[in-house]
Amino acid sequence: MSNTRAQRLIANAEGMDAVVIMNDGEPFLDSTFWYLSEQPGGCFESSFAIVRGDGTLDVIVSPLEEESAKDGVGNICVYHNKEERENFIKDALKGCKKVGFNTHSSTYAMVEYVKRVAEGIEPVDAGDAIDRTVSIKDAKEIEATRQACK
Repeated sequence: MSNTRAQRLIANAEGMDAVVIMNDGEPFLDSTFWYLSEQPGGCFESSFAIVRGDGTLDVIVSPLEEESAKDGVGNICVYHNKEERENFIKDALKGCKKVGFNTHSSTYAMVEYVKRVAEGIEPVDAGDAIDRTVSIKDAKEIEATRQACK
């Protein structure tokens, strides 16, 4: 089994070059964002968690979430304007063709936004890969369950 949640997700995402998890504004927030980035809290509106083909995780956040983001895992990328955010997305998806999205939580507008920013990608449904990943608990989740049962 791979070590990180991001590595496990991309291993389950057969045929995908990357997986993009996006938070729009409230109420369009994807719990997979917190799962992958292992954040204990925070709102993370307009934030992205991008799992690359090599299993690395980029967490793209605004300055409002910078401090909270440091409590989680991944490469934290802080954008200060739309151009910076788009450059982080382009960089994370450079060379990718098939890109997975959580179609159960992503808005159409956000998927279209990423398609426009990262030209040439083909969006695909990563829902099954996400389900397979979160259904097998890692050591951290098992320990949290043990603590909750005390």
